[in-house]
Amino acid sequence: MPPLRQTLRPYLRSPVPYLLLSTAALGFWYSTIVQSINSQKAHSGIFKAVMFYIRRDPRALSLLGANIKYDPETLGDVKGTVTMHRGTADLKWAVEGDNGVRANVHYRGARRTPQEDIWESDIFTVQTGDTTLSLKDE
Repeated sequence: MPPLRQTLRPYLRSPVPYLLLSTAALGFWYSTIVQSINSQKAHSGIFKAVMFYIRRDPRALSLLGANIKYDPETLGDVKGTVTMHRGTADLKWAVEGDNGVRANVHYRGARRTPQEDIWESDIFTVQTGDTTLSLKDE
């Protein structure tokens, strides 16, 4: 028997190395799935459209400053659901502008009809600690 196998034999009979490797693999798998789901939400068409609107709204610009952005590393994940097939979205996420003010965005809306790509907003708010802007369609 090779010397390496003789050295490792007591460890290979124990379940501990297998449990440690399994735990590490499951942790890697879980983090990969969570990151890919967040990436899908943050790259959906409705998310991009809402960010486009916020970046050009004069009220949001005066509250947050120019260069309003979403950065998942510093601002956290996008929470909620997007179902493009059904045409529904209910999302919450944080944005930040040049003023250094962090705001929470909440968007809930649905497509008018499945054939159109026109969305109607039920809730569309940008909220800082003491200020809430309603950007909902009127």
